[in-house]
Amino acid sequence: MASRLGGPYPERVLLAFAASAFALVPHPYVFDSFMRDGFLPQAMSETFVIGMWWALGVWNASPRRRPMALYGLFACGAFLAWPIDLGPPVVALVGLLVFRGEISLRTRAVHTAWALVPPVSVAATYIAGRSALLGMSGTPGAVLRPDLWTFGPVLPILALLGLFAARGAPSARPTLWLLLGIAAQWSVLYLQALGAGNASAYMAFKTLYLLPYPLATLATVALSRGPADMGLQRLSPCRLASLLLAVSLVESGIRLWRRPPEAHAISEPIWRAGVWARDHLPRGCIAYMVTDDDTAYWLHLAVLRNPRASPRTTDDATYDLTQTSLRWYQSTALPYAIVDLDAVSTSVRVDLEELVRFDTATVVGQRRPVTCADEHLPPPP
Repeated sequence: MASRLGGPYPERVLLAFAASAFALVPHPYVFDSFMRDGFLPQAMSETFVIGMWWALGVWNASPRRRPMALYGLFACGAFLAWPIDLGPPVVALVGLLVFRGEISLRTRAVHTAWALVPPVSVAATYIAGRSALLGMSGTPGAVLRPDLWTFGPVLPILALLGLFAARGAPSARPTLWLLLGIAAQWSVLYLQALGAGNASAYMAFKTLYLLPYPLATLATVALSRGPADMGLQRLSPCRLASLLLAVSLVESGIRLWRRPPEAHAISEPIWRAGVWARDHLPRGCIAYMVTDDDTAYWLHLAVLRNPRASPRTTDDATYDLTQTSLRWYQSTALPYAIVDLDAVSTSVRVDLEELVRFDTATVVGQRRPVTCADEHLPPPP
């Protein structure tokens, strides 16, 4: 995509190769979903979205059915991996199709069908009977927020210059529409989160994980087209590419070196308690009395391996210590709980029947009979 944006200049491929290193500068957005969080679905979905973006670039240069068929195939993969990433490339598709007035309406309709019928069919088939998935957009959680340190000063400046240099260029349309799609989806999800009282706006900021890739391609435009369009004398392609590569590698290295260590969401005692509970108790009938919402979230999904598409998973109260502690005394209480002893008061501890303890963590049960709707969930995968 960076090469396509480079225009007719012969050095565009070399500069595009070097400018791709700029996508690594905001490395938390590129690597952390997999390397730190172990979230393979998001990493896979981003790869499929890049494929959709590339297919739109091919179609933009030569409108044919084949790139739209590839777009549809990649869109199926993105939906099945991490559907929240689908919004921006769909906006890019619609924008390209609507504003290509020289193409007949019938041709645009046929190409739209090639692009959208496969993912819509897959989505409709998958969501049938899984309506809880529709609440995914309101999910809370810890998420990286953009700042100057994350992106650095060089990449945004070059991308802004590239945006100015690429104005009106036909080859820039897919990238510009993708950026518009990212901004539109972020705005909608952020406003939705504010309206729902979701302070983390988790899904809104997850959308920004797609941002480094179009920014890196626009940086190529600034380097390959900008100086020529402004009538400035340019460095040789080899020197410019080498300089760009060196700057990006040094900047990435400094960021990795100065990055502060992050605490684990789940301590070893909590993890051991979770593993014991998963092996000895019905996994859908366990509450979480722990200090941090993230600890409860990862206990629920990663340790106990509860279904992601379930009412408990999408309910914010599942991970809230205060609400869980209050519900422990009500008729809607669950029969078991994983408890961080440092998180609960002495008055609460006396009402807990301890089943097993691991240092500062314990698994407890109710002192009275309690029923649980998820008692017969299948064994965890």
